[in-house]
Amino acid sequence: ALPISDLEPYQRLSPAIGIVMRVIDAISKLTRGQTWNAWDALQALHQELSGPAAEQLDPLLRHTLLGLILGFLSALYADHAVVGADALIGEYERYMPDNAESQRTRLHLMRGDLTAAAASRRRFELLSTGLGSMNDARLFDLQAQLIMYSICDDSAGLRRTQLALQEVASARSGWHARAALARAQLLRCQGLVAE
Repeated sequence: ALPISDLEPYQRLSPAIGIVMRVIDAISKLTRGQTWNAWDALQALHQELSGPAAEQLDPLLRHTLLGLILGFLSALYADHAVVGADALIGEYERYMPDNAESQRTRLHLMRGDLTAAAASRRRFELLSTGLGSMNDARLFDLQAQLIMYSICDDSAGLRRTQLALQEVASARSGWHARAALARAQLLRCQGLVAE
């Protein structure tokens, strides 16, 4: 595989190459923990791909890149409960309705609205089942739920998450640590000490 920097000479052949390089750079920043730099890069890409300059791109490529960028950007907005998160999640919903609903659940949790989060989580489950993506989406969402319910000290949410994580851990050994963490967080919320 070529390093991303080796693609620079080809940028003059297609504007898409430069944009794809910037998308990869933004995602790599996010995975390296450079959240604010990644956020700024994703925001700039979103604005660029939503504007008239992006009309020169192949429509399918533009649609794919915009959906990818919206997925990461709306997740950041939801996890930080930023003003405008609802609109961004609504925009992402056109691309991935089940994942957008999962992000809406996290947004409600971050706002402390447990009733809306439960309703949104139910919509997410129904959408995921209908789209046939429940297993993959559920795994992705369980980690976020563990964090959010722990922050909110929601013992009922932690109990549901712990049971789901135990089920996953029984089939996937790499998930045992997450199941144990969920159990410890649940005990903490209940005022008990983990053994």
